[in-house]
Amino acid sequence: MQPPTALIHFLVVELRMVYLFYASATGLITKVAVDAMMWREMQSDETDWSNMACVKNETVAQQIDCVKAGVNKAMWMLTIDSEAGIECYIPYKSGISMAGVFHFGTMAVVAFFLLIALSLFAESGSSDFRSGEYLVFTWLLESRRRWQVGVQTLMLATLAMILGAFVISTGVIPGIQLNISPGQLLKLAWTDMIMLIFSSLSMKNVSTPPFDWLDPDVAATTYSRNFCDMITQNNDSFGQQLANAILRARLGNKADLAHIAPGLDASHQDISSEVYSSGISDSSSLLDPAERLEYVKLHEFKLPPIGEENGSVDDKKISDSAASVEQHKSKSSPTSP
Repeated sequence: MQPPTALIHFLVVELRMVYLFYASATGLITKVAVDAMMWREMQSDETDWSNMACVKNETVAQQIDCVKAGVNKAMWMLTIDSEAGIECYIPYKSGISMAGVFHFGTMAVVAFFLLIALSLFAESGSSDFRSGEYLVFTWLLESRRRWQVGVQTLMLATLAMILGAFVISTGVIPGIQLNISPGQLLKLAWTDMIMLIFSSLSMKNVSTPPFDWLDPDVAATTYSRNFCDMITQNNDSFGQQLANAILRARLGNKADLAHIAPGLDASHQDISSEVYSSGISDSSSLLDPAERLEYVKLHEFKLPPIGEENGSVDDKKISDSAASVEQHKSKSSPTSP
């Protein structure tokens, strides 16, 4: 039985930004919760620090470690028993663990997105990560409605967590206060905030290769990819690698294409200078992916010729070769009497 390499690749590589989202969210929650707990200790009316609930004659550094340990435990609880409690963690009103509320909320968002992603994967029927069907499936994800809903959920959760942290830092919520200003919060947790925004936007912007990847031959081909590719290379990067090989094949060097895509015919895969430099293929690619798919179906997977207007690249050889291809087409086409 062949191992489900497509599923492994999808979970490990294609969805890695979801795991970055979770790690960044938990980092932000931890930093905010630790600071809130420290503020409560610092604002205590007690003058004898040895009698305070958390300090117990420990140094400030040890106190912070104790608070971090308490926060880590509280993140896995929604309510905390007032009698048992957690050392160095004071729950919100009515025993509610705010760290747990935000953490479980993050887990729910991630689980919702993973459920959507896995349902789409199951519908694709892909099993081999080297297959063209799997490649096309990942390149089409951006156009799937359920995927868009999942991405929007991630983006809304990102906005809620970041704005929530800043609101808490202003002290407008009774009983919850940070001992730092919004500006200091930004300095403390800006990396987690940037990673949250980056990871959610990365799931939205799926890059498609600059050639006619909806050609049935692309989906029918089995590509040459090794074990390291299965756990390191995403399909967007492989698509660009394939585009480079197709371009070189059109220039006469077919070795790379024969190696990574045995049997794939590049003769009808046009890559103009505009396509290669910007990643936008022909005029139909100016449509969104769903419209492009319908466009290609209506035209029986035959795309219109790629124009060269407004095309500019750094490599003159690519530009010249594109022009020579168009000239060859015009010379080989039948002339009317």
